[in-house]
Amino acid sequence: MVRPLNPLPRLELLILLTLLTALGCTTSAGSLTQTGMTEPSQLAELEYIQSPQGLYGYIAWLDDETLAVQYRTGLLGALSPRIWRLALDGQSFEMMDLPKHPSCGADGENGYEAPERLPDGRMGYFVACRPAGDTFNIKYYLMGLDNRTGEVTQLLDYPMPESIVGTGGFQWNPTMSIGLMGNANRLISEQMYRLSKEGWEELDVGLAQAYGPSWSPSGDQVAFIGATEKGSPLTFSDLGLYLMSAGGKDVHPVLEGFRVASGVAWAPQGRWLAFPATFGEGDVENSGLWLFDLEQNRVSQIAEGEFGLPRWSPDGRRIAVVQFLGPVEDREHRVAILEVGPLLGD
Repeated sequence: MVRPLNPLPRLELLILLTLLTALGCTTSAGSLTQTGMTEPSQLAELEYIQSPQGLYGYIAWLDDETLAVQYRTGLLGALSPRIWRLALDGQSFEMMDLPKHPSCGADGENGYEAPERLPDGRMGYFVACRPAGDTFNIKYYLMGLDNRTGEVTQLLDYPMPESIVGTGGFQWNPTMSIGLMGNANRLISEQMYRLSKEGWEELDVGLAQAYGPSWSPSGDQVAFIGATEKGSPLTFSDLGLYLMSAGGKDVHPVLEGFRVASGVAWAPQGRWLAFPATFGEGDVENSGLWLFDLEQNRVSQIAEGEFGLPRWSPDGRRIAVVQFLGPVEDREHRVAILEVGPLLGD
């Protein structure tokens, strides 16, 4: 059943989550057990891209040599983020000139965030519209940019059901007929929405938390992060890597026993799932970027440290990701490229 839109904003939640993310205000859960078989670590070659200091968020491949990155200089830019074009060689970093949304009017404020490479090669992104004089009336619209022609199209016939981007962003199936996104109730009880061009509905997969989806290349399955119990903004949940059918049925875990995961990315080849996570705690805590092999039912670490949401290159040989370096009170964000082709046997 398609529900009517609820445009009520959650500005206070956006500010809280921004502060929690930037300051690392979380505490660990009890000991966790990894259920999948683990391969010995063979780390991928990692190279940082030269770019200005600041806070980096979502990242997407525009082509083989260029990324789109969500970037702001500090916390004060949280309400009006921008998307920048970053060359892989670090020689170019420029803000993308994206149009204002018509509903904002000439004097309204627009924010641009969560770039994503669409199945048809365009760049998807969200524009947050705040009409002049109405700060708390925030609406999000899903847009698509043709990088060759510059044409921008609104992809859904309505504003998003939440006034904040769900964890892991918006993910289309290969035909762009159905999309999935979390409801942004992060760290507590986030659930996914199922959206089409005409309307949306809540998707109940039978878990206390479900977010960060990624479609299989064939479009018949979805991978996502889930938990059997609700969480808290101040504690980490015991998470799992789940699969379900395209219709939201046959939900089952393929890996459990980790925490601090923002989402998952399905490789173009169809065999691997990439995700950031932390296994263990205390002296045996191990944070990094991981690959789960769906054919061998094995998980292996490909990078050490704390990472954001990974994104595969179109050829499936590289991963773009933001790495978080240093103590939480002085954390540095670096855009990195991992050469994973050799680890995959390519």
